Amino acid sequence: MANRLNLSSRKIYYLLQAANSDLRSSNQPFLVPSTKISDSQISVLKNKLSHAPSDEYLTSYERQQIMDICIALPLKKWTLSAFQSLFDVSRNTVLRDIADLKKRKKFRPEFSKKNGFEFKEPRYDLLVHAYNSLMLLQSHRNPLNYFIHPLDGEPSHSKFLLVSEKLKIMYKDSLEKSISISNALTLTIFFCCFFNV
Repeated sequence: MANRLNLSSRKIYYLLQAANSDLRSSNQPFLVPSTKISDSQISVLKNKLSHAPSDEYLTSYERQQIMDICIALPLKKWTLSAFQSLFDVSRNTVLRDIADLKKRKKFRPEFSKKNGFEFKEPRYDLLVHAYNSLMLLQSHRNPLNYFIHPLDGEPSHSKFLLVSEKLKIMYKDSLEKSISISNALTLTIFFCCFFNV
């Protein structure tokens, strides 16, 4: 399988483990060697794939950007397994990303069993940091979709664009100043995150 798909054996084992986890959650038998895959197993796995944020690849830098914002604006308790589930990557990949974030002088993630990963900076600094990070992220559609994915109700990217367009018009009408669609989008997502905290 590794040769046919041009992937490492380690990646194949990880993908099989993830597939079996999905099958277990749907009360389906595991994928095992020398056993034909049933239609019901294929149906479950296709359904799981259809709910993935995107099939495009995320770089480690993009994952770290998203993790950075998630930790600064805790939409949920962020643990290794939560990040694994969000990005569909191995535990070791998440550990490497966290290790890279810990190399910074500020906003270094710390872990506690009670709260998961968190930053120790004051709340205002966290909000400014999250907003600035969103500004960097908002022009990249695929990473932004991964970030939007854990929000309550999973609003779509198109809905955020619709609301941000209305915000842009309101900004112009109320303050008689222009705001770009990218800034409007950042503000929209930021306030959605803020009210989820």
